Amino acid sequence: MNKAFERKLPIGIAVVVVIILANTALSYRNTVELYAAAERVAHSERVQAALEQVLTSASEAETGQRGYIITGNERYLEPFKAAERRIDAEVSRLAQLTRDNAEQEADVPRLQRFIVQKLDELRLTIAVRKENGSDAARAIVLTDRGRLAMDSLHAVVGRMESRELATIAAQQAAYAQSRDWAVSAGLAAGLTALVLVTAFVVLQQRNIRARSLASEALFEQKELFRTTLASIGDGVISTDRGASVTFLNPVAEALTGWKSTEAQGEALASVFEIINEETRLPVENPALRALRDGSVVALQSHTVLVSKSGTETPIDDSAAPIRDAHGLMTGAVLIFRDIAERKASERQLRDADRRKDEFLAMLAHELRNPLAPLRNAIEMVRLSADDPHVVASVRGIMERQVEQMVRLTDDLLDVSRITRDRLELRRKPVDLALVVQRAMESADPLIKERRHAVTLALPTAPLVVDADESRLAQVLYNLLGNAAKYTNPGGRIHVQAMRDGSDAIITVSDSGIGISRDHLQNVFEMFTQIDSSLERSQGGLGLGLTLSRRIVQLHSGTIEAASEGLGRGSTFTVRLAAAGAPASAETAAARTFAFPKGRRVLIADDNRDSADTLAQMLQMVGHDVRVCYDGVNALTQAELFRPEIMLLDIGMPVLNGLELATRIRERPWGARMRLIALTGWGQPEDLKRSQRAGFDHHLVKPVELSRLQELLAADKA
Repeated sequence: MNKAFERKLPIGIAVVVVIILANTALSYRNTVELYAAAERVAHSERVQAALEQVLTSASEAETGQRGYIITGNERYLEPFKAAERRIDAEVSRLAQLTRDNAEQEADVPRLQRFIVQKLDELRLTIAVRKENGSDAARAIVLTDRGRLAMDSLHAVVGRMESRELATIAAQQAAYAQSRDWAVSAGLAAGLTALVLVTAFVVLQQRNIRARSLASEALFEQKELFRTTLASIGDGVISTDRGASVTFLNPVAEALTGWKSTEAQGEALASVFEIINEETRLPVENPALRALRDGSVVALQSHTVLVSKSGTETPIDDSAAPIRDAHGLMTGAVLIFRDIAERKASERQLRDADRRKDEFLAMLAHELRNPLAPLRNAIEMVRLSADDPHVVASVRGIMERQVEQMVRLTDDLLDVSRITRDRLELRRKPVDLALVVQRAMESADPLIKERRHAVTLALPTAPLVVDADESRLAQVLYNLLGNAAKYTNPGGRIHVQAMRDGSDAIITVSDSGIGISRDHLQNVFEMFTQIDSSLERSQGGLGLGLTLSRRIVQLHSGTIEAASEGLGRGSTFTVRLAAAGAPASAETAAARTFAFPKGRRVLIADDNRDSADTLAQMLQMVGHDVRVCYDGVNALTQAELFRPEIMLLDIGMPVLNGLELATRIRERPWGARMRLIALTGWGQPEDLKRSQRAGFDHHLVKPVELSRLQELLAADKA
């Protein structure tokens, strides 16, 4: 038997060696197949990721476009621009990844075509929004051109993802087959030769250890998945196939009021209760729809989540089915987020837009108010055949209406300076009694027109504050003007100034319409009016109280509004720090003007009416005046006429006033010529530009005749 064993031993050894070699070859082949399958799965996952990135970029571009169409705010275009910059690179990467798959590679150009169509539609709506407004842009959106392109894009992406999922499923099947072959080969080798038992045991132990490691890795992967869901900022709820809750992340717990442990096994409809924010009717749960249709349910809006305690939160929500490796649906995942802040921002934007529209309407009304009597006055002069009584009456009308337009313009300019923090103060010690007197003089015509009774309560001793007298008088004028406008004719206005410890207080009280409690909080906001009804349409632009508050704040003071309610009058209180000493008495010397004869003046302005009327006015007082209507002709006339003074508009065509002044200063005869800018541009930057161009003075239209006469009378330094 030993001999037989010995004879068979080489055969057995040979068989063992063959089996070992075959098992080794088979194991090597299976290992190669496993690695290849894993690589193909990873490649398919990269293709899926690339597809999701392309779809995400297209969605972000569409989101940015929608935000810009709704608000007109350039900030909302940032997602669109970012997606536009990167989407070509994303499509190129997808094309590289699909070169090994003819079907996928053939779908890439289709995908790119739909992306181009979608981006073209987005660019068109954005351009139309910029040029023609939101209504025109929405009209393009309603053509469904963009939606069709997006639906086509989703269809192509879905088709390509389905192919990759099929590829992954096939590779996983190949992986399982290779693994089974490896186990079978090991068992066969163990049954064939005793010598392989030890090897089989070793291999089996290794296999057990590998499975243990794989089990631990799977557990860690599940924990990582849960940790990831717990870390994201959106609420996440997962369900099983029967729509029972299996998991809530912390955000979902906070929004629904349910703990994940107590919600497990509960019906999703009980945990996630949603209603329409407008109709207050129940809304179909997107996760239930995803389970029913087996498809992704896109982002929903206008939805309110009702928590376990009854708290309501506006949300955006979407859902998608969960599928296993074989494509079988095992449940659904629901993703939602709290959009309360976004809703509040949208409401603020709508309110700001509404207030802007109301302000523009009021501005148009206030500008038309003085224009109507001005036009009527012109017709009266034309029809009266220069009747002196009519001319005298008309002159008063025109002066008052022009003064009103100037005041409106000044208010707008002050608001511009305030918004850019460029409102400057010229502070000095000033007696509040003088400030009150100055404001009363300005408001007196309106007070008399409405037949109000005004009482003053001023301290007998000087009450001094360190302030800009003109600006502080402007504050009191605004308060007096509001009191006069919002008090029915024949009402009462009371002005009081007094010392309160180290502070000086001025109050303006009236018996007018009063202010409701709701309006007291925002009465000082820009473009806000106490009463915007038509019967009080003379109320102004809603800027006076905003300017007053800012001016008082620049003086380190406070201004407050108080009222006991509608119909019960109102009181405005200004509180400033009192100074220690009274202001020194200043007596303004009477200003006299010399009207020199023979001044040679050249006027250049493309507004012919403005230039001609100014020339006629200067000729009436004896000046020699020439008029030009453009910068080029003015330069020629200046060289021929050699005026002593040139009054130049800034915004002339071809050769503007700044360029004209520069060229004149370059001429030998223009060095000593006095150049005066007479323009509608009056911001600090405009004054600096005119100084750099060589102007001696900068006057803002409409200019007071006294100021112009003063400059004409003075000699150039």
